[in-house]
Amino acid sequence: MRSPDRRIRLLLVIVAAIGVASLALNVVLIERLSSSFAELQFSRVFPLGYVPREESAKPSGDAAGALALYGDSRALLWRPRGMQVVNFAHGGQTSTQLRLQLESQPAVRTRWSLVQIGINDLHPLGALAEDRALIVATLRDNVAAIVRTLAQRSDCVIVSTIFPPAHVPLSRRPFWDEATPQYVADVNRSIAALADGRRVLVLDAHAVLRGADGYIDPKFIDPDFFLHVNATAYAALDASLSELLHSGAVAPPENK
Repeated sequence: MRSPDRRIRLLLVIVAAIGVASLALNVVLIERLSSSFAELQFSRVFPLGYVPREESAKPSGDAAGALALYGDSRALLWRPRGMQVVNFAHGGQTSTQLRLQLESQPAVRTRWSLVQIGINDLHPLGALAEDRALIVATLRDNVAAIVRTLAQRSDCVIVSTIFPPAHVPLSRRPFWDEATPQYVADVNRSIAALADGRRVLVLDAHAVLRGADGYIDPKFIDPDFFLHVNATAYAALDASLSELLHSGAVAPPENK
């Protein structure tokens, strides 16, 4: 049988361990709260999702024959090969932010525009359940408006369907709606309907990257973030983009 002194010492050790664990947990929670507060205030001060800078709206050299990329981090990380590219994408952007970007910054004339947007509208739906229908409807409207705007400054607009996500990590599951892959599929059908075969083309990135279970094919997963894709995925997308651009369905350049 343990002596009273040993039991007291053991109890003190347990209490101390609980206190240390509680303190560490509070530090983590305070850091996360501080980060969330900073992100919230940043988005209020800079509603585009980034700090607008004059040089960001001006590509170097003549962009008239270039491919312009617009959208979120998936577009930002895309480097189409064999083409002159100017990249106006920004990490974390939603479709509303991209629409505001196009309305508030100087227009840049390019031969092509390529848009990849939408997952940042959809991945928070688990935390925004009451507004789910409005968010999805707004995304559809925004993509259509973005295409109309870009058609005024490009000879051809290429709209990418939304990439499928990887399976959601445990830390994200409390804020994830299990029906999100279905919302992605529904919005992608709306995107596909925008194509006219000449001025507006659809690159079905979802079909290129999708695995058998509706999530991203494992060979395309970026291990650092479940909503990003790796270099193999971008190579596959480049091949589909090249095929689309050489399909013969694209309208000739307009005289400006």
